[in-house]
Amino acid sequence: MGKSDPVIETSSLSPSTSSSDPSTSTFRTIIANNSKLYNLSLLPLNSTTPLFHITNSSFTPHKPDITITSGTATGPVLGVIKLNALSSNVVALGDPAKTEQMQWERFQSMKDWTHSRYEFEFVDGETGERRIFTWRRTRQRFWDDQPDMELCENVGVGAEKSGGEAELGEVLAVYKGCQGFFSRTRGKFHLRKGWRVKSVREVSGVGVEIDGGGEGGGEGGGDEKWGDWEVMVLLTGCGAIETARRRSRARRGAGASSGGGGGG
Repeated sequence: MGKSDPVIETSSLSPSTSSSDPSTSTFRTIIANNSKLYNLSLLPLNSTTPLFHITNSSFTPHKPDITITSGTATGPVLGVIKLNALSSNVVALGDPAKTEQMQWERFQSMKDWTHSRYEFEFVDGETGERRIFTWRRTRQRFWDDQPDMELCENVGVGAEKSGGEAELGEVLAVYKGCQGFFSRTRGKFHLRKGWRVKSVREVSGVGVEIDGGGEGGGEGGGDEKWGDWEVMVLLTGCGAIETARRRSRARRGAGASSGGGGGG
């Protein structure tokens, strides 16, 4: 079967938490529903109104591979990812079609064969520090086309140097996929309440600020805003999901090709 994604079951959360959804008292939840052509509609828990939309573009060389927009597919562009076969993947907040300056950051797989870790950088607008965060796969079977993941910050000595074995801090976000063939829900994102990094754009007064909605008011509930940090978390998470889907599609295509090569 060649080099394939193994089953991985590791988590920084407690065993009782890692096997189920994180607590709603600690994490905010976004439901990722399937939309047409492998796109995703992102809704707050207990809401029918999309907060964000993810558009995946596989065969459009002059468009970003992954775009996050506000609300629906026709909403304002909030950020994009470019997946490059011959160079590093990059991610940026903002709309590349407009004149605003884009700050491109790397979005890189740190495990060439297993793709079990993806790193991105996010500049702290208040301190100027360039901080590194890692989406770490916690589970994926060979036949699944998406992983379960956790997002942590690289910490400890040499954290700024990054790397596939970097020490990771507390869990800041979680993604759990749904594997049912006929499920409308693709998966769920869970973002830690009260934890965020203020971006350079926000410090400059041009960042995103969207009402949370959905989960109700109260401490850390629907009153909490969604800004550049949350957009970056969701965008890079969906980027890791999309790259896994493309690898799965490539494996299936290679299997079908080799299986059909025995004709006369």
